[in-house]
Amino acid sequence: MEGNIPEQRMSEKKLVNTEEGMGVGHLLSQLIIIIIIIIIIIIIIALINVTITMIIIAIVGSAKDKLDRITEVLGTPSYEDMPTACQGARDYIRSRPHKPAALNQFYALSDQATHEAVHLLCRMLVLNPVSC
Repeated sequence: MEGNIPEQRMSEKKLVNTEEGMGVGHLLSQLIIIIIIIIIIIIIIALINVTITMIIIAIVGSAKDKLDRITEVLGTPSYEDMPTACQGARDYIRSRPHKPAALNQFYALSDQATHEAVHLLCRMLVLNPVSC
């Protein structure tokens, strides 16, 4: 039996070495999976950033169009009429040519638009309600 002990120890060492080798291989495969997951997450974040940027550009563009439409009807507001407007909106309005109010466009909204209705609408559509 004494002759078998070294062989048994040798086979135990082989078994341990094999398990250690499998452990390293297992760790490498897990590391590769983690790296792939990180790459996928980075790609998803990049796609989300591009989408968010496109949405912001669309919103900003439409906000400028709306602001242009408002100033076409109500005229270019004075700086005092924009106390709560952000600096970007103020700068944008200042960069545009001055427009007089064109309130007569409200009469074209309906054949039944009366002077009183248009006057009420004009009083309601102000940028600074405190100034009324």
